[in-house]
Amino acid sequence: MGSDNYVGIQPREPLVGIAGSVAIVAWVYNEGLGAPSYGSQDLQGIFGPATYLAWDSDGGFGLRLLGDSYDSNNNRKYSFTVGAPRHDLNSNTIVQESAWDLVVACYDGNILSIYRNGVLDASQTVG
Repeated sequence: MGSDNYVGIQPREPLVGIAGSVAIVAWVYNEGLGAPSYGSQDLQGIFGPATYLAWDSDGGFGLRLLGDSYDSNNNRKYSFTVGAPRHDLNSNTIVQESAWDLVVACYDGNILSIYRNGVLDASQTVG
């Protein structure tokens, strides 16, 4: 089912209704962002439903790569989202181009965490 440097997982839409914990694990190779993936927003999806921007109300979750426009120093970072209500956590470390990262995003019902290459990069208590 993979083509164009991504793998489609069917069905895409029912990734909603987090009732406990979730973890996303992905090897990510940043080739640069190029054209924006979601309209005028400078970001790329890594894992999550196609309706990423509607997660405020449906309790979805996902991982994406934020582009230069999301950081005051024009740096790329990872962003992990769980919701409803929606909670976002951005990585602290800059994502380098032309390099692999093992990214693990975790939510245990209370704490959001992003690990890069086995090291805790960011965490936040959300409730």
